Amino acid sequence: MKKEKFTYEKSGVNINAADNFVKFISSISSNNKGKKKFNNIGGFGSISNIPKYFKNPKIVACTDGVGTKIEIANILNKYDTIGIDLVAMSVNDLIVQGARPLLFLDYISINKINLKKLKSILKGIVKGCKISNCELVGGETAEMPGTYEKGKFDIAGFAVGVVDEKKILKKKNIKQNDLILAIPSSGVHSNGYSLVRYVLKNKKINLNNNNFLRKELLKPTKIYVKEVLNLIDNKLINSCANITGGGLEDNIQRVIPDGLVADIDLNKVKTKKIFKWLKKNNIDDKEMLKTFNCGVGFCLSFLLKNINLMLLEKLLQVKIKLNLMVKLTGLKKIKTAVFISGTGSNLKNLIEFSKEKRSPITIDLIISNTSQAKGLQLANRFSIKKKIFDYKNFRNTEKDITALLKKEKIEFICLAGFMKILSNDFIKKFNGKIVNIHPSLLPKYKGLNTHNRAIKNKDKFSGCTVHYVAAKLDSGKIILQKKIKLLIKDNEVSLAKKVLVQEHKLYPAAIMKIFN
Repeated sequence: MKKEKFTYEKSGVNINAADNFVKFISSISSNNKGKKKFNNIGGFGSISNIPKYFKNPKIVACTDGVGTKIEIANILNKYDTIGIDLVAMSVNDLIVQGARPLLFLDYISINKINLKKLKSILKGIVKGCKISNCELVGGETAEMPGTYEKGKFDIAGFAVGVVDEKKILKKKNIKQNDLILAIPSSGVHSNGYSLVRYVLKNKKINLNNNNFLRKELLKPTKIYVKEVLNLIDNKLINSCANITGGGLEDNIQRVIPDGLVADIDLNKVKTKKIFKWLKKNNIDDKEMLKTFNCGVGFCLSFLLKNINLMLLEKLLQVKIKLNLMVKLTGLKKIKTAVFISGTGSNLKNLIEFSKEKRSPITIDLIISNTSQAKGLQLANRFSIKKKIFDYKNFRNTEKDITALLKKEKIEFICLAGFMKILSNDFIKKFNGKIVNIHPSLLPKYKGLNTHNRAIKNKDKFSGCTVHYVAAKLDSGKIILQKKIKLLIKDNEVSLAKKVLVQEHKLYPAAIMKIFN
């Protein structure tokens, strides 16, 4: 009996087909190579020159895919645009750093090599590289029988860019009162397609019979490289954001420094028909905004004095008034909890301060260790959420407090006469986010009876200190102090009154210092 010989091809991998595809890639790359020195396709690695005009070049690398948009391509048997999407998803991230795309690599994994399908995808990749002025230097095509179902595949892209160190776009470039302009998207781009497909499935929509959806859902992601680099070269922008998964809020937030927020007026966004169609299919506004770009593909941050509408129109090739929204960045209000045990004198002062326009905080939660704390009345008066913890079981109490702070999205904690010691574990969890006001000039007189001790020792000065809370009692880094002259006639009561007046001034000043 003749034994059957096993081969790679019998297992489902066709090396000859893969070699033919590599030759096709090489032929396309050669046609687009121009004066490039190195021929990278087919080698073990890609070699590229760093352009000589960069004085202090820094490498920026990005990787991304197109998600389940490939399933729409499969349904419509149309693959010539998702390659453009693949390039766009990475190079649009590169330019957020101010980088100029230099080279691109792709990865295609498929159950069985289909040359017609792969060539169509590759042509899109080459077109995307041409639009973004970067070179396709290599990639990998993996035939994976048994891993993917028949006809299924996935693609990923990897882009490398270069930026001069002095031209890197950083968060710190954005300042209060900068303007944010939004550049229109070409459509859905490459995010949110799992939700799109869920709608199609539940509504039993046949894409092949719907001209509108067939056209819209495979419309390639807009590549913003040329326009945005023009703005960077003309020193017109100080930051930008690629609006992908997470929508406007999440992606703008990624490039804005702490303490600032983008005040977005959604009425300024020119919504495309495809997003109106999606919303009509039982998707609420909140879900739309966190899933899709909703018509805004890219955002740019400008100094107000740098706005030149005519130049922008020319460089961006769009009409500003029709397609761009103008937004101001303002102070971000930090959600704050105040811990109290007594009358809440400092709490009242902090609440009033939080309502000032200049204040960087809002008071969103009041926590006390006793129901007898008079300061709790302020929570009712100002409609602030309050919670009392009895501290019968210290560890469980702190666990419950932590859970509440997380639930309420508290970012900052002010202690105002809170008569419980916080554990080291709790302080570590909120490291650098807990402050306290203490009625002495630390490091003098830690703990209680500070006024009595200052008078007894015949000090010439007393005062108050705002400091970060550390593991050791009243030993955290000092933020601000206020000195008060101690008079011979002062007693414990009169000194306490004088110090309290200064506390009411010092606490807001310290908070302003922290967030500015």
